[in-house]
Amino acid sequence: MFCYICGEYTLVRHRMQFRDSIQSIYSKYFGIEPKNIDKPWTPNILCSLCRIILVQWQSGSTKRYMKFNVPMIWREYTCHSEDCYICMTKVLGFGKSGKVIYANVPTVSLPVPHSAEVAYPVSLSTAVSERSSEYGKSSCNEFLMENERNVLSQAQLNYWIRDLVLSKEKTELHASRMQQFQFVSPHVKVTYYRNRHEPFAKHYTKEDNVCYCKDIPGLFKEFGQPYDSEECRLFIDSNKLSLKAVLMHNSNKKPSIPIAHAVNTKETYEVMEKLLKFSKYEEHDWKICADLTVVGMLCGLQSGYTKHC
Repeated sequence: MFCYICGEYTLVRHRMQFRDSIQSIYSKYFGIEPKNIDKPWTPNILCSLCRIILVQWQSGSTKRYMKFNVPMIWREYTCHSEDCYICMTKVLGFGKSGKVIYANVPTVSLPVPHSAEVAYPVSLSTAVSERSSEYGKSSCNEFLMENERNVLSQAQLNYWIRDLVLSKEKTELHASRMQQFQFVSPHVKVTYYRNRHEPFAKHYTKEDNVCYCKDIPGLFKEFGQPYDSEECRLFIDSNKLSLKAVLMHNSNKKPSIPIAHAVNTKETYEVMEKLLKFSKYEEHDWKICADLTVVGMLCGLQSGYTKHC
């Protein structure tokens, strides 16, 4: 029930096995070998916090250290009621009060808190990274030039993300994992996808429950594409929840662009008139493609069931 390293009382869900791999990290961190680990009077577990700190210190991913220079040292007791640290520690009512009264007995040496005079231990991975950082900028640039063909740039990563059709949260997570395993260039920004919509959002506005594009030539300019109204056609359609207008390329060589969207709106002549007015249809004069319901509505035919539509 007690951690071998820090000596604190540990809940069942936080108890970890003190395996050989962790014991080797223990020896490197504190500079001593774990003693009496196979004895029945010594705890053979450690808390999850100590394990996490040791593993992260070994990998060099974060600069986390123990709060003490010297860990808990365990010795064999002679009497349970006099010098046994485990038996004399009061853990009764721990779940309610959240407080444990630890015993101070001569059979154990409590952890020694870290002092400013003693430097933190340096892991092997951190030492290697510090040595590599001592090289000049020229060698770093040469290394980047040699490996430029093996990593993705920001534009290449954007194309990759677009093909995967991921959400913003999953996109950032995916880019972070690729950066962690050095599959992308060091200049790639993982947080780029949080605000990627802002340059295009300024061309849209909302009015009368309709979100529409107020400057279509400016939107094409933002995409870096020339705008020609004769190369585009307007597609209008709706379902049970929304009505949408999409600008499509005549040859379908370029992706379609949504220019209007209305939620909880039915196909009526008033809504169609409002949608065409907001999109400035008279200025662009696109050809419209839609189903027979929308075509009949735009032509002024009677809606609903008719014998001769």
